[in-house]
Amino acid sequence: MRWGGAGITTALLSGAALAQAPMPAPGDWATYGHDNGAPRHSPLKVISPANAGALAPAWVYYMRPAAPANTADANADAQRRAEGLPPANAPDMTAGGAPVGPRARRSRFAGSEVTPLVVNGRMFVSTPYGRVVALNPDTGAELWATAIPGPGQPSLRGVEYWPGDTQTPPRIVFGTRDGRLIALDAATGAFADGFGAHGVVEMKTPEILNGGEARFYGMTSPPIVYGNLIITGSAVQEFLAKGAAGDVRAWDARDGHLVWTFHSVPRKGEKGYDTWAPGSAEGRSGVNTWGFLSLDEKRGIVYMPFGAPTFDRYGGDRAGDNLFGTSLVAADARTGQYL
Repeated sequence: MRWGGAGITTALLSGAALAQAPMPAPGDWATYGHDNGAPRHSPLKVISPANAGALAPAWVYYMRPAAPANTADANADAQRRAEGLPPANAPDMTAGGAPVGPRARRSRFAGSEVTPLVVNGRMFVSTPYGRVVALNPDTGAELWATAIPGPGQPSLRGVEYWPGDTQTPPRIVFGTRDGRLIALDAATGAFADGFGAHGVVEMKTPEILNGGEARFYGMTSPPIVYGNLIITGSAVQEFLAKGAAGDVRAWDARDGHLVWTFHSVPRKGEKGYDTWAPGSAEGRSGVNTWGFLSLDEKRGIVYMPFGAPTFDRYGGDRAGDNLFGTSLVAADARTGQYL
C-alpha cells in the first residue's frame, strides 16, 4: 500500500508502428512485468548503450485533467472518505479535539506508480485522477479516456490486458482502491458489457471481509491474466489483527464470476492451518499479495508473494510459523490448488 512518483507519462523515443494483431506482438509490453514471467526487460534493440545518451523527450502526456488553479482533483476527498481519512481541508486537532489551524492543503498533483502497457499500437495508463486512458504511443495523443466513478481510484500501478476470445473483444481490466474489479473495452474505453454489473464486479464479498469494514479492502496493483482468468491480489489494513482476508482469487474474464479462491490464511483442514496457534488464524487479516503476481504459462503455475499477517509489527498473539505469511507460494493457475 505505497504510492508516489510523477504525475506524467513520458515517451522517450518514438518507435515504429506496432502490428495490429489479436494477441500482443513480440515487442509489446502487455503486462506490468513485460510478460507473465515478469522479466521486466524488453527484447527490443532500438535503444542501446551506444545511443542511450542521445535520448530526448518525444512527447509528454499530463495525467491531471485541465482544471482551474487551486482546484483539487475530483476524486481526492471521496477517496479520503473511503479510507476513513478526514477531508484535505479539515482543521488539525489537538489531543483534546480542538482545532488548531488549517490542515496543509493538498498538492495540486497526485502521485502515480504506473507502468504503461503497449499492446497492438495502443498505450494504456491508469491515472491518479480517477481515469484510465488509451494513448497513441508514437505521439501521446489521447485515443479515449474513461472516468471511473466512485470513491476508489483505479490501481495507481497500472492495468492489465486481456486479449479476448472468439466471442468477446479485448479488455482492459483493473482493480480499484475501494475493492471493485472493472473491465473496459480496449478499443473504446466503454464499460464492458456482460462483465459483472455494467463492467463492474464487487470484490468485497462477505467471505472476504470476515466481518471487517469494507473500507479496508481494495487493489493498488494490477491483476494478472491467465487464459480467460483474471487473478487478483489485494490491499488490506495493516493496523488491525482481524479484518479482510488477503486471499488470492480468480475471476472469469468474460462475465466476471468467481472461479477459485486460494486461502492465504489456511482454513481448518487445509495445509498450513496447524502452523497457527489455536484460534489465532480465524478472521486474521494481512497475508495478502498487495504487489505483483507472476505466471509460468507453459506449466500453468501462478506465483503469489504474500506479505506478513496483521499486525505486521507484532506477532505475540499468533505464535507459530503462520503460513502462508511472508512466503512465496505456487498454485495451479487453473484451479488455485496449492502446489
